[in-house]
Amino acid sequence: FQTSHIWNSYYTAYAGPIGYYPGNHELLDLFAFFPFREDLLVNLINFPLFLALGVTLFSLARLFGASEKASLIAPVVFLFMPLIIRQGGIPQNDLFFLFTVSASLYFGIKNYFRNEWHLRTIFPLALCLGLFVGTKSSGIIYGSLIALPVLWSLWRYNRKVFIKNASFFIGIIFLSGGFWYFRNFVLTGNPL
Repeated sequence: FQTSHIWNSYYTAYAGPIGYYPGNHELLDLFAFFPFREDLLVNLINFPLFLALGVTLFSLARLFGASEKASLIAPVVFLFMPLIIRQGGIPQNDLFFLFTVSASLYFGIKNYFRNEWHLRTIFPLALCLGLFVGTKSSGIIYGSLIALPVLWSLWRYNRKVFIKNASFFIGIIFLSGGFWYFRNFVLTGNPL
């Protein structure tokens, strides 16, 4: 709000200034703040993410062949750990980070198991991976652990359309999360 655009935004956290930190979750918080200019919706933003994370963990368990009962128990046990519950009513980005990485894993593993690497199946994977990478700087490392096998699978799937599919995959990641690193590079000369 202070600078009236996100290009040169500067904000601080508990640990001090983090003006060059990726901010996908903060944009989500900002859009939750707009309707009433009140932080109530911002504090509640993690509740839908909590539910979406549960659905994603259930889907991952089913994808790996777990029974329906075990697939229901796994996310419940994970989501009701005190550390995760504590994140429910506060606007920190950890649940968003967990949701986007689990959704990326789900789409990537599903595509790998089914050997479906079309633009329509690559898009949700790349979007979730881009949102993941654009949430925390550590997402670059973890995201590359997902992106490199995906690029290898794209190469193995069809070498004739590899450039098109890989460009699409990397482009969506850049548009949904890489913007922050480009912005940092332009402002400071260092993408991190």
